[in-house]
Amino acid sequence: MSITTKLTTTAQSVSNNLKKSPAHQFSLAIILTILGVWGGTFLVTNGYDDVKLEAAKKRTEIFNTYCTIFGAAVTASLGFRQYKNDKKDKQTLFIASEIKEFESKLETVNVTQMLVDELRIVKLFPDADKAKNRTVIVTDDKLKEALEVPLKPLKINEDTDSSRKDDDAYVYAAIRDNFDRFLNHLERFYNMRESGVFNSSDFEAYLSPCIKMIDDADDRSTIKNQIEIYIRNQEYNGVLQLLKEYREKQEQHQSKQNASFKSKFDSLQLFFESIASTL
Repeated sequence: MSITTKLTTTAQSVSNNLKKSPAHQFSLAIILTILGVWGGTFLVTNGYDDVKLEAAKKRTEIFNTYCTIFGAAVTASLGFRQYKNDKKDKQTLFIASEIKEFESKLETVNVTQMLVDELRIVKLFPDADKAKNRTVIVTDDKLKEALEVPLKPLKINEDTDSSRKDDDAYVYAAIRDNFDRFLNHLERFYNMRESGVFNSSDFEAYLSPCIKMIDDADDRSTIKNQIEIYIRNQEYNGVLQLLKEYREKQEQHQSKQNASFKSKFDSLQLFFESIASTL
C-alpha cells in the first residue's frame, strides 16, 4: 500500500470518528499531532536529496511545531468541553438531590398542606405517643393567629398528661416552627441561585410552585397578607425577593394577556364596522 493510500485511509478514519464522543475526539487530537510529526519526518527522509536535506529539516521542524500547537489547542478545547459537560451533569444531579430532599421534609409537606387548603389535617406532633395526638386540624383562622406578629401571649398548659394538640400555645409554636424551617430552605435555595448553583430555568422549574403557593394563600380573605408580614418580620429577605419577582412576572403576563385581548377586540370591532359600512 502506498503512502498516499495510507494517508487517505487515515483521513477517512478521522473524518468518520470526529462525530463520536469527546473521548474519541480527544484521542484523535493526539493521533493528528503524531501523524503530522510522522508525516513531516517521512517527507524529509524520503522526498529530498542530500543538498536540500538541511532546508527540508527546518521546514519540517516548523511544520511539526504547527502540528503540535494545533493538536494541543484541539486537545485543550475538547478537554474543556468535556469538563463543562461533566460539571453540568454533576450540578444537575446535585440540584435534583437537594430538591428531592426538600420535598420529602415533614415541614415541607405540612406547610404545603397549610398553604393549599383552608382546612387541613397536619402532622404537627409526629413524635407523640398516640397516633391521634400527632395531627391537628388547622384552619385559616388558626394559621393567621399562629403567624401574627407579635404573637399574642398564650398560657401553656403545664399538665404533662394532656395532649399538646389541645393546647394552642404548643400548636401555634409548632406551626411557626414548620414555617421557619420551610422558609429557611427557600432562603438557602435563593442564595444558591444568586451564587450560580441554580440557574434561572432550574429555579423556575423546581421552586416557583412554592412561591406561587405562598402568594395564593396570602391572598385568601381570612389570611390577608399575614404570611408575607411574618416573612418580613422574620427577615427572610431572599424569600421576599422571590415573592416580588414572582408577582412582577405575573403582572407582566397579565399585561400581555390584556394587550392581546384588546388587540383581538379592536380587530373584531374594525371587522364589524367594515361590514356595517358596506350595508
